[in-house]
Amino acid sequence: MHTAKPVKRYFNLKSSRIGMNPQTKTFEGAINRLNSLQSNAKVLEVLRKRGKIPNDQSMVEMRHWLRCIGYQPSDLNRLNVIHVAGTKGKGSTCAFTSSILQQIQKSGERSIPKCIGMYTSPHLRSVCERIQLNGKPISQELFTKYFFDVWERLENAVGSDSEKPMYFRFLTLMAWHVFISENVDAAIIEVGIGGEYDSTNLIEKPYATAVTSLGLDHTSLLGNTIAEIAWQKAGIYKESAIALTCEQAPEAMNVLKNRAAERNTSLKVVIPPAELTPDMIGLSGVHQLGNTSLAVSLVQEFYEKAGCPFDRDPYQDPAILDGLKYVKWPGRCQIEEINNIKWCFDGAHTKESLEATGLWLASKKNLYEDADARILLFNQQSRDDPIALLRSFLKGLESSGTGISFTHVIFSTNVTWKDAGYNPELLSINTITDNKPVLHVQEDLCKWWKESKGTTSEATVAPTIQEAIETVMSIKQKSRNTFVCVTGSLHLTGGVFVVLDQAVF
Repeated sequence: MHTAKPVKRYFNLKSSRIGMNPQTKTFEGAINRLNSLQSNAKVLEVLRKRGKIPNDQSMVEMRHWLRCIGYQPSDLNRLNVIHVAGTKGKGSTCAFTSSILQQIQKSGERSIPKCIGMYTSPHLRSVCERIQLNGKPISQELFTKYFFDVWERLENAVGSDSEKPMYFRFLTLMAWHVFISENVDAAIIEVGIGGEYDSTNLIEKPYATAVTSLGLDHTSLLGNTIAEIAWQKAGIYKESAIALTCEQAPEAMNVLKNRAAERNTSLKVVIPPAELTPDMIGLSGVHQLGNTSLAVSLVQEFYEKAGCPFDRDPYQDPAILDGLKYVKWPGRCQIEEINNIKWCFDGAHTKESLEATGLWLASKKNLYEDADARILLFNQQSRDDPIALLRSFLKGLESSGTGISFTHVIFSTNVTWKDAGYNPELLSINTITDNKPVLHVQEDLCKWWKESKGTTSEATVAPTIQEAIETVMSIKQKSRNTFVCVTGSLHLTGGVFVVLDQAVF
């Protein structure tokens, strides 16, 4: 996938208007404007201290922006939305759901859907991945067209010098505009953060809703307990749809049940059936079974609302089984051989998901048992306690007593290139501050590793992903077989794909 030219690592991103003329209406111009809507970590921290966290006013503002681009919340109902929240697995659940609907569409047995939209975040290589039509990221040409549609509608409504919605809000508005314009009749929408006050939660009458596995994440925004987080996530439940979820901790389940009742619907707990086994699904890991069964239930609910329910066991339906088998969701327990190196990519970035990744990797001993160079490439830039996340990964990895012993560990930033800095589509300035050393997190992780693991492996810090990959290649030159596990961050995973020039979709 083509990406725009790299840009300098740190530059002043102002939201002032760039002269609008045909020459600037390019994909690169769209990405530059989109990046101008980001806020750096220091600004976000100030907003949090002032109480500027998601609340009812956030939704008032989002409705205002939606009206500015020509739509009302009721217009979203025509998309037949499947809305998914959760701490881990929500992206995979969306991917399974989309894949199943694509196979049903391909079979021609049902009149709906004719066009499937999916909106997820974050992306790996290109921002186009966030908005998909029929299982494929929209093209750069289509992205550019719809980006400037939304940009100009906002400027016409509020003026060119007025504040615009921030990055994720803008992309959410753009996704609605794309889906309505392209006549989508099944829209799978992944929540960004939380649910109750998330930018996606303008949907009044979804066809189906689900909350995936819950854990502690984004606590500064969502709360410090699993019950508080469950309250936020369950904000997507609506009277129009059964409230689906998977097995949860009791304190979370009680909250989900009460929130469903508040919304005049009922909670349904989906448990993977005995006949569903890991060899039936296209994503690796036992933890994917829960996501799979939720996706199947979402599709069932979708067709109930569409007036054409399934008349047989869904796990006996060829289209559903093909959807589970042929699902594509890059960067999740993904194994590739590139440059004669065996790579494992997993963008896990919460305690629970990293532990699950460790457990999965421990079960795949055949991937690395013959490798004399076993490398961990890790980063976690935007969570409160990166060391705790690394420990969670190791907990899963070592729980069976047969996990991998790494010979080398590289702690990298998410900066793409050593000379040019971030690739424009991977720029995430909400992790950049001007009062922290650039390698603060990586140095702390490296120090902890050396103190905890001693001399069992060689731990180093890489200022950029490019330099991390150069270190990997240097190690490879001295080894017969090399294995690399990349985890801790989807941004890191995407950056590695870019440096290796590896296509995602």
